[in-house]
Amino acid sequence: MFVAACGGGGGGGSGGAGGGSGASPPPSNSAPQIVVSAPAQIYELQEFLIDATQSSDPDGSISSLTITQSSGPGARLLGEAPLRRFRFSAPRIVGAGADTMRFTLRATDNGGVVSTRDVTVAVQGLADGPGELIAVYDPPLKLVHGNITAPDELPNGDDGILATQTVGGRTRIIFIGGGGADYAQRSDSTFDGDFPDVSLVHRRTLSVSTSSPGFPSGADYSVLSETEDAFHWFGRQANSGGAGGRYVEGSMMTIQDPCSVVGRIGYPQDRIWIGQRSGLSVVGVTQATVAPQSFRLDGVLGQLRNGRALCQLLPTRLDTPTPAPAPKRPDISRPEFIALDYNSNEIVLLREVAGDSTYEVFRTIPLETQASTPMRIVSAFARGGPSLVPRYLVVLMTDGRHIGNHRLIIVSQQSQSPDLRQQVLSWSEGVPAAVLEGQFKNVEFPRDLVVVTSSSSRAMHFSGTAPDSGTAFTYGPPSYFEIGLGAGSAVTAWNGSSSTHRTAFLVSYPETGALRYFDLGAP
Repeated sequence: MFVAACGGGGGGGSGGAGGGSGASPPPSNSAPQIVVSAPAQIYELQEFLIDATQSSDPDGSISSLTITQSSGPGARLLGEAPLRRFRFSAPRIVGAGADTMRFTLRATDNGGVVSTRDVTVAVQGLADGPGELIAVYDPPLKLVHGNITAPDELPNGDDGILATQTVGGRTRIIFIGGGGADYAQRSDSTFDGDFPDVSLVHRRTLSVSTSSPGFPSGADYSVLSETEDAFHWFGRQANSGGAGGRYVEGSMMTIQDPCSVVGRIGYPQDRIWIGQRSGLSVVGVTQATVAPQSFRLDGVLGQLRNGRALCQLLPTRLDTPTPAPAPKRPDISRPEFIALDYNSNEIVLLREVAGDSTYEVFRTIPLETQASTPMRIVSAFARGGPSLVPRYLVVLMTDGRHIGNHRLIIVSQQSQSPDLRQQVLSWSEGVPAAVLEGQFKNVEFPRDLVVVTSSSSRAMHFSGTAPDSGTAFTYGPPSYFEIGLGAGSAVTAWNGSSSTHRTAFLVSYPETGALRYFDLGAP
């Protein structure tokens, strides 16, 4: 709900009657008219706009327009957006109380006449809850990537929190925070454009080197949209200071129902593998020599059309007989894959047929759900690669019922054998929303797991152990901690200390737009 107010102008004078011959007095200068819109009510820590773009002067122009807060709990000015739009962050309110903020806008026209206009905004507190409430977003955020995405990796540059936000049916990609306690939207890192939907934002698909023309910062993202059947590749144009920058589209191609992606450069033939709701496509890539494109997509080199929703890909090596006349062992630049079929809940082993970018299914292995009810995959992530073991997939599954069957399955490959190990962790209460990896409590074992649930107020922490170096982690029973009801998405987050590698995490709550910070290792 919005309120609007308009400022008025002053009246004019006229010359006196009679036969005087003196000059007429100059016309009066009408006051500028301030038109302002602002939200009537917001939540604590929510960002909001006070918009005065419709203000005008009837007989001249507005030379300045300023805003000050005259009463109420102090809001934080985040910056003046273009065209007299002032962006604030609401103050913190204790408990579930409410308060009112009053702001005064002051406009001065080119003749020096001043108008003022007051606007009030009510701010509502959210009930105190677990974790630390650090921001409220309207519309709410879907958290996509954290600023710690692998063990011992600390944030730098744009390795901050990446999120999506849907406004008016279009989805935009934004950065928030940046390794500190301030999780407001960042203005130094931006994505060009928006999308009808975003099925996946993949970080560093091509691991762009700092020497790539046009995008010297070394950061890139792939954006997949199933609604528009499109693969977009974005590279960053660095700021002069090195941090932040504008992400611009370097390449785009039409491809049906894309849901996962893996890329590789630095080999004789650079390629991108795109998992789809109906199979797999292999796309050729050529490194460009002229800005603004660092890479050119050369079209589809090979396809697998088998109706499988291959929405998670893990490049691997498989000790399997390969069909002639392919080489006995594919090299790292031509990986085989451990894939997940989101339709059938199967692990699918893929190999290249004959070195021609065409793949076939070598073996399928059911996920060991150990459940009698139908289940779906909520999310999954992969670690390792063709030259790195152990390779493993972490798969989060549910039957969708609050009291039902929920699973965390760790699929691991410790050598080149196609025989995979599955560890199944199960619980009955709480529909899972996200699984995270990090050093949440025990810094000796960086691959601890946290499962965030939506229908239960409790989340779970699984502590990992590795019997031997290079052996896949195993996990014991979980410990529980409070996060409150309604969690929708979560990502890892730097805990703000340079003296520890411990990992914190953020949770977004769609119903209120709240963003909460959790550090399980804090005293």
